[in-house]
Amino acid sequence: VHGAGDTPDATVEIVHESLVTHWPLLRRWLEEGREDAAMLETLRAAARQWEARAGSVGLLWRGEAIEDARRWRGRFPGMLPPGEQRFLDAGFALADRLVRRRKVVLASVIGGLCLVVVAALAAALLIARAERRARQQASIASLPTSTRETS
Repeated sequence: VHGAGDTPDATVEIVHESLVTHWPLLRRWLEEGREDAAMLETLRAAARQWEARAGSVGLLWRGEAIEDARRWRGRFPGMLPPGEQRFLDAGFALADRLVRRRKVVLASVIGGLCLVVVAALAAALLIARAERRARQQASIASLPTSTRETS
């Protein structure tokens, strides 16, 4: 290890490549570090653009991008600069609102369909009852007049 210590600009230099190839945990840490650095750069650029456009909702991440950011933020231990944190918070809030809205729309559609089914069943019952009455009246009407008077 070279240059490690309590200084803010401390770095780690891997002395031998075999450490990376034969130490899976170290390899994973290095890969995660690269992924975190790439995510931070992407986040920084997106947050700058978002703030430059006065927090335009259209520039917030959605769908898979915001879900990836949510997973990344859940495992990333570091503090984020305020601009990046505001960008993520706004994106997370938008994603949560969209999920709630989808649930309300889905519940409304299901409720509407249930009402249609109930109305269709009620109409079918009324039609069946009306048909029964019509058949009864038709059978009474088809009887000879003398039979009808005694019925």
